[in-house]
Amino acid sequence: MPARIFLSGCNGRMGRTIRSMVAESADLLIVAGSDLQTDLTCPFPVYQDPEQCSEAFDVLIDFSTPDALAALSRLISARHCPAVICTTGLNAEQQSLLDQLSASAAIF
Repeated sequence: MPARIFLSGCNGRMGRTIRSMVAESADLLIVAGSDLQTDLTCPFPVYQDPEQCSEAFDVLIDFSTPDALAALSRLISARHCPAVICTTGLNAEQQSLLDQLSASAAIF
């Protein structure tokens, strides 16, 4: 069974790159994503609010903006899932949030 991914920032430049890479992989599958732009055609559901995601997933990958971290952290906490946070420009408060989150979830 392929690893199921929730991709935050799925319609941005890096999100589209990740989507392309995953499409070529037999052991990865993006099952849902989040982005402010939900009007683009994607082969999976895209939510403006990641907490509205109803699909099951194994890992969250974030290539969005620092402002998305609060909602993503609530999703990670609720799902107890590992996350790869690739967003840059986090402030001290957001870094602290990731530190706190890492006590209950694997964060890279």
